[in-house]
Amino acid sequence: MATRAPAPVDAHPTPTAPAFDRLYEESARLEAVVALARDDGMSSATAAAMTTAIDARIGGIDASLSEPGLLPDARLQLWQARVDALRDLAGLETTQRLMAAQGRDYDATLVRVD
Repeated sequence: MATRAPAPVDAHPTPTAPAFDRLYEESARLEAVVALARDDGMSSATAAAMTTAIDARIGGIDASLSEPGLLPDARLQLWQARVDALRDLAGLETTQRLMAAQGRDYDATLVRVD
């Protein structure tokens, strides 16, 4: 009786549709939180700089996601990076709202953003 060698184990399995679906859903939820919490009218200089940096990071990720021929593993990593950046942004925006409700801000310098 001949023995069969075990099937090779793929160290990097191809991401599944449910893995992408979870990231798409979380991304949409976080975008909704950011939209509700964001107040573009008034912000501290520090918070405005941080928000701009995170927005730019998300824009860069979105540009990479639009590249044709992106492999599934790379696409999954980019979506995870997008969700991570949106978590950072949602945390920043909600913290700003909380601090504003308490009469505080990130620093003493306020800028008007029109």
